[in-house]
Amino acid sequence: MAQLIELPAQLHCGDTLTRTVCEYGYPASGGWRVELTISDSAASHTITSTANGDSHALAITTGVLGAGNYSWGLVFTNGADRVTLQTGLLKLLPNFSDGAADRRSHCEKVLQAIETLLEGKVGSDKAKLTVDGQALERYPIPDLLAMRNKYRRELNQLIRRQKGWRPNPRTTFRM
Repeated sequence: MAQLIELPAQLHCGDTLTRTVCEYGYPASGGWRVELTISDSAASHTITSTANGDSHALAITTGVLGAGNYSWGLVFTNGADRVTLQTGLLKLLPNFSDGAADRRSHCEKVLQAIETLLEGKVGSDKAKLTVDGQALERYPIPDLLAMRNKYRRELNQLIRRQKGWRPNPRTTFRM
């Protein structure tokens, strides 16, 4: 089945999109309407279309949702009739105008936590440090050093990918 609606894989919280949905057999003039539901395990947000001739107009707003991973479903309804025609996944990133949002990657957060532990800046009141669900407590120094090196490599790879660097899978040297 062809896609009825194209949503980007990622949006920022607070973004607004407008989309028009037109599907033969489910015209707005015939009483059909479209509902786009965006949900995660904690919350759900439903956007209902407005009729525009035989097509359906959707104004999609993400302001009421927080950053995270969501699933969405496009449902046509007409009275008791209900048909789900498309589903997908959506990642909402923090709003850039929100200064309180932590925009660091997971690698950056964990690397900073490991380096804080290594530098001895964690007091006795913070013997356990948790970053994105990963707890760091009472690790031996060699393990922390190995983890630091691993996350440094991952962070360097992430930075290179963001800059458009692609490794050459085959490099030859001649003398």
